[in-house]
Amino acid sequence: MIKRTGVQLLLMLLLSLLAVPAFAQSTTSALSGRITSSGGEPVSGAEVLIVHTPSGTTSRAVTGEDGRFIARGLRVGGPYTVSTTPAGFRGAQQENVFLLLGETGNVNLALSAEATDLETIEVIAGGGSEIFAPDRMGAGTNIGEETIRSLPSIRRDLQDYVRLDPRISQTDKERSEISALGQNSRFNSVTIDSVTTNDTFGLESNNLPTLRQPISLDAIEQVQVNIANYDVDQRGYTGANINAVTKSGTNEFAGSVYGTYRDGDWVRETDDRGVNFNGFQEEYSYGATFGGPIVQDTLFFFLNYDKSVLKGVFPDLGGGPFGTRITQADIDAVSTIARGYGIEPGSLVQDAGSTEVETWLARVDWNINDNHRAAFRFSTTEQSEAILPGFGNNFFSLSSYWYNQAKEFDNYVVELYSDWTDSFSTEARVSYRDYASVPQVFAQQPQIQVDFPNNANFRFGTEQFRHQNVLATE
Repeated sequence: MIKRTGVQLLLMLLLSLLAVPAFAQSTTSALSGRITSSGGEPVSGAEVLIVHTPSGTTSRAVTGEDGRFIARGLRVGGPYTVSTTPAGFRGAQQENVFLLLGETGNVNLALSAEATDLETIEVIAGGGSEIFAPDRMGAGTNIGEETIRSLPSIRRDLQDYVRLDPRISQTDKERSEISALGQNSRFNSVTIDSVTTNDTFGLESNNLPTLRQPISLDAIEQVQVNIANYDVDQRGYTGANINAVTKSGTNEFAGSVYGTYRDGDWVRETDDRGVNFNGFQEEYSYGATFGGPIVQDTLFFFLNYDKSVLKGVFPDLGGGPFGTRITQADIDAVSTIARGYGIEPGSLVQDAGSTEVETWLARVDWNINDNHRAAFRFSTTEQSEAILPGFGNNFFSLSSYWYNQAKEFDNYVVELYSDWTDSFSTEARVSYRDYASVPQVFAQQPQIQVDFPNNANFRFGTEQFRHQNVLATE
């Protein structure tokens, strides 16, 4: 038996932290490069200043003997300004540097020894592949804020953007089901700010805990799609990992107001009775974002509110395949008998109700100093989904058989990014998620099925699996 002391365990932990981060399911970016003289010789000991222009977030790195530097734990996006002014050289800088989520950007600066004034160098970089690169452990795609803004999405769903990767296909558009390389959709993994956002019980085809994604698109900064990675830090999927990071506040107050609307008649017109068979009468969503500084260059906030509503249709008896076999008079007769026993069966002319999803998000970023940065994010999503079971070629159900599935998804994440030395940095992250799914039934009644001799039937009462079907994880 091997016994380990507390010191040995501590050393093992430190060694694990010393490993170079692989940025799998990460929330940050990195920047590397090389500083050389005009003759191409490496410049060692040069301090490189990396400034996130919108927020003033500053990171510093020092070049080694080969003139190379690397900075980790940086904010996603940009623009960044990278500069250096070593002794004996004219300073150089590069502006408008943008960094991708989970990727390492590259900036090389060449110095001149002629003067001491800062010189701006225009660097023209060739376009590289976003999917294949020599330093990547597998293949993936990055989707930036510009693409998210420009690409239309009726349901404002991440799945619409993930399909920009050619290895992703949409196997069921209505249910937002996607497949990576032919895998089942439930083999995918979704993380937002490092919090696992998967459907724990495998009941949602979109692989999310709610019908709509629990974070609004207007709160997403970047999305990364990882496929077929062999990095040991990748976990929880064999299809695709959809990794997203939320927006942060900056030194300028900024916000947005948005909304979408879709009517069922735009898909298919209603019949003479005002009934259509699109599955909805109307669909709309609206929301707003707002962010800015609490303390300039130090403390920032970002807020988002989002609500989506999908209104249902009125189920119709006369137009169905059983309309001539079970009449309204039959339904009325059975309902009268049921009420005599204290059971309320409902009807077929009642509005099916609506599905509503409401989300709140709040994020705070803190530049503690040039070496340490922290972030806190909280979000909550509440959903009430109208579900109408019991319809088929030879059967149907009354409104007492229908129910709403109420869901609540809360999550918190605290992150700390630290540069301890020029070659040692850490990312510490603590996250918590709480998920609950509870059916809201018409009334606590038995399930009743009435069979007719013409091979047709209908049901009412509480659907037999709904009485205590409560799902929860923490």
